[in-house]
Amino acid sequence: MVVFLILINTINVFSQEKIDSLQNKTYIELADAFFNEDDNKDTIAATSYATYFLDKAKKEDFLERIAQGFNLLAHIHKGQDKLNYLDSIIQYTKDANLKEYPLEAYIHKTGYYYAKRDLKKALDNCIQANLYADRSDNENQKIRTKFRIGLIKTRLGYYEETLEIFKDCADGYLKESSDNSYLTSLYAIADTYRHLKLLDSASFYNEKGIKTALSKGYEERYYYFLLNEGANQYDKNNYQKSIDYIDRAIPYLQKINDKPNVAMGYHFLGKVYKQLNDNEKSELYLKKVDTIYQETSDIHPELRSGYEILIDIYRKNGDTEQQLLYIEKLLKIDSLLKSNYEYLTKKLTKEYDTPKLINERDIIIKKLENKNIYWSISLLITLAAFGVVLVYNYKRQQINKKKFEEYLSSQKRIDKPIEVKSDELLISQDIQDHINRGLEKFEKNKGYLNDSISLNSLAKQLHTNTNYLSKMVNHYQEKSFGSYINELRLEHTIERLKTDLVFRKYSIKAISEEVGFKSPESFSKAFYKKTQLKPSTFIKQLKKEG
Repeated sequence: MVVFLILINTINVFSQEKIDSLQNKTYIELADAFFNEDDNKDTIAATSYATYFLDKAKKEDFLERIAQGFNLLAHIHKGQDKLNYLDSIIQYTKDANLKEYPLEAYIHKTGYYYAKRDLKKALDNCIQANLYADRSDNENQKIRTKFRIGLIKTRLGYYEETLEIFKDCADGYLKESSDNSYLTSLYAIADTYRHLKLLDSASFYNEKGIKTALSKGYEERYYYFLLNEGANQYDKNNYQKSIDYIDRAIPYLQKINDKPNVAMGYHFLGKVYKQLNDNEKSELYLKKVDTIYQETSDIHPELRSGYEILIDIYRKNGDTEQQLLYIEKLLKIDSLLKSNYEYLTKKLTKEYDTPKLINERDIIIKKLENKNIYWSISLLITLAAFGVVLVYNYKRQQINKKKFEEYLSSQKRIDKPIEVKSDELLISQDIQDHINRGLEKFEKNKGYLNDSISLNSLAKQLHTNTNYLSKMVNHYQEKSFGSYINELRLEHTIERLKTDLVFRKYSIKAISEEVGFKSPESFSKAFYKKTQLKPSTFIKQLKKEG
């Protein structure tokens, strides 16, 4: 009923003439108009375009477009309205075999409830998202689902496990050149290292996050790294540094009304001043934490210790009334945490961890049942027993030579024509042509050799947005933006190695820096994936060929 009223009210915004013109627009034109109005912060106009998009899809009984229409509306609405639109996606698509839905809706619902700190509902939706992600070939959705599982697990203290989750997610987002999500993963890694008491590693990732956030123009992320480093400096017993970092972060967090993280800042200030024997300031900040808890009914388990400090302060001051008050509050918090976390632990174990372990066990059993593995192991043991190292080396050289020759015979990049229906991308043909021309110029000028190139920076160069550019690269190149850039760099590297004798003499580190890779390790890994040869082996073969 709420959704229906919103749609009816939206229709009344435009004149009949405008309504008639909207009805004649294509999905691409409506989507273009929606994103333009969304960029201009005109929610009413954006809602109108999304509404007509949805209405058109319903009339044509076009299920995927219906889901996209609800997703557009969910994008610009908040609270219960947002949930209604996401639930509509699930209702329409739960039994369909669509690429992105209903998985996308479950991911958004997980994020919504996690931001509200309703961890039970966040986990319920994340488990559903994971079920669909297991059957999906959309890597971005898989990463986002995995990251949200990691967030919930951190609340339970599974830091060793979540560290690997967050590192995998960071690698995935880096390959996609998804700067904002990459920064979020860096923050999660730094925070996890802090909880593991690997404080220097935490500082390393906080500093990396600070530099990246500032260089990429993500000011909001910068303040979260300041807050986390403030907490980290407390654990290092650098109390003045802790105060300096947190004092710089809190005003921004207050400005955006991020109460949970404001509470975290107050908590550590309270602990710092306790260590500095300033009980008055310690009490002040820790009571502010309690005020936020009373407003939000959410408290991170880490903040529990602040109540113990308050109880200790009142005990030593002989203030039994306040001492009893905060004992009662702490007992209620413990009861809440116990209830929440028993539910989370039980559900994670039953519906995520256990199925994951069973799947892992089944994969191992299948591998062990594969006779080829037994033959391979037997062969390796036999070879090792007879010590035929020279034979092995000779064969390896022959294999490398064959790989080298096979690669050279087919290494030239083939740009196969792709039949494209612009409707598939929800991008007008004019915009597609503009982006394609820009990419051709970008490749011709070798812009990919710039080690700081990203989806965001190239979109700005081409005077388009990251959403359009990412879709174009994914569709035309059939790969992610990060893979597209690396492919161009590798093709340039191979061609130059073939023709430039001086370039062949460079170290692997120097070559990687020359062609835009962040590290020799990432360069070598990408080079091997493309050629099935290490860079050093490839260069040796080139020299042998003269």
